[in-house]
Amino acid sequence: QRNNKSLRVTEKENEIFNFLISQTNEYVSREELLSKIWNYNKDIDTHTLETHMYSLRKKIEDKLQLKNLIMYKEKKGYLINIDFL
Repeated sequence: QRNNKSLRVTEKENEIFNFLISQTNEYVSREELLSKIWNYNKDIDTHTLETHMYSLRKKIEDKLQLKNLIMYKEKKGYLINIDFL
């Protein structure tokens, strides 16, 4: 909760966020997230992660006014911007 605002997220969005938080200051690759959250093989082509990530980022931005809390860097992956925490 931030400024008395609550955020409703799905179970998978919560798992993604918690895993990213647990990897403080480290980029988490798309493959690692797919493996840890969905137990997917790295060779599977899917947009599941991107769909969940888009939804989670939009909720955080719209409800909490936190733009770029979850950052993405090509070839590195996703990272929680600890400046917001």
